[in-house]
Formats: sequence, structure tokens, C-alpha cells
Amino acid sequence: MSEANKTAEHPQTFSPDYVNELREEAKFWRRKVKGQKEQNGQKEQKQQKEQKGQNDTGGTRSVDDGGISPAARGRILAAELKVAAMKAGLSDLDMLKLVDSSGISVTSDGVEGADAALAALKASKPQLFGGGNTSSAAAAPKAGEKAAFNALSSPEDEVKARLAEIKSRRR
Repeated sequence: MSEANKTAEHPQTFSPDYVNELREEAKFWRRKVKGQKEQNGQKEQKQQKEQKGQNDTGGTRSVDDGGISPAARGRILAAELKVAAMKAGLSDLDMLKLVDSSGISVTSDGVEGADAALAALKASKPQLFGGGNTSSAAAAPKAGEKAAFNALSSPEDEVKARLAEIKSRRR
């Protein structure tokens, strides 16, 4: 196929100057993005080195906090608060989000202030505590206890006998 046939079938849509301008712009943005990726990679490496240095030397932990990192402190606080909530009778641990944790602190002896915070929640929202399982309204029958009489599945003479017994109790 000759050049004349190609141009006849596919006419030129954009001018060569415009195409070159677009290529230069694309080149500019590729370089800019590549540079930003390199800068981000260098920042991440620097942060990783800093974190590694903190982990090796104790980092920014001070002597008065017992050497506990903030992340570990948060996990300890959450775990101890769950234990205290279960002891207090909180029916749903998802409701721990309602507890005011500003007065709760982690010390070398444990967690202080959790009981007071839960007591305050219990005073303001008592329905969250001690409800137990509310999925069934009726208690399960005890072992060895007679099951309820089912008149539909019992023989007719037994139903009549039970009915007569009930009528005699009313008098």
C-alpha cells in the first residue's frame, strides 16, 4: 500500500505541531510523576530508618511511661476496659465506644479509672447493663420437667380427660 492510499483512507486529524506539543507535555508529566515517586520512596526509606532506630534504642519513650509505646498502651487500655466492662455486666462490648476514656490511664499497676468510667456509663445508660440474652422470651424447660400438653397431637380421650380436670379445678 502506498503513502497516497494510506492518507486517502486515514486522513490526518491533527497537525504535526499539535502532536509534537502533546508529546512534549506527556513527557513533562511522566518526568514529574517519576520524580515525585522517587521523592516519596526516599521519604519512606528515611521514615523506616527512623522507626528502626527508635525500636533499637527505645526511641522517644521516656522513663516515666514504663517503656510502653503509645500503640501498646492503647491495646492494653482497650483490653483492660473490655475486662472491666464484662465484670460490670455490659451486655454488648460494642457499646464501649460510649465510655468516656479521658479519665482512664495505664500505670505500672494496671489501668486506673476504668471502673469509674463504666459506673458513669451505667448511671447514664442502665439499659446497656445486665440485660443478659434477650433473644428468647421463654425459659427452656428443665430436664425431667413435663413438656406442655399438646391437644392437637394427643388422642381425643386424653384431651377430654384433661379438659374435665381443668373444669373440676375451676369449681
